[in-house]
Amino acid sequence: MGLGVYGFIPRHFTFFWKYLVTEIRDGKRSPDVDGEILLLMVDADSRGLGIGRKLVDKFLAEAKNLGGKSIRVCTDEASNWRFYKNYGFQRYSDYFDELDSFIHKKSIRGIYYLIDLNKAS
Repeated sequence: MGLGVYGFIPRHFTFFWKYLVTEIRDGKRSPDVDGEILLLMVDADSRGLGIGRKLVDKFLAEAKNLGGKSIRVCTDEASNWRFYKNYGFQRYSDYFDELDSFIHKKSIRGIYYLIDLNKAS
């Protein structure tokens, strides 16, 4: 007996399943860190003005002030991963992102970047 109408699994159930799979795999492949940048967005018209750098500067300074040693960010090939690389984050690992691939209906590789706060400028 299937779920949903006519035996098909509803899209929201599939979304939830992809989310769970991504989170479980995330915990297994994710580096152990003291903090994480979950979301950083700057309006397209305001990019290039140093706003993102100032926000990351403040976040990393506060993390270091609180005793943090390393911070991670999870991004993907379609996002501005170069921002983090240019900032000094080091590429840690890549992975297949089940959830984003499902949402965007194309294969998306996620990327973990790390920064050591003791070595950050």
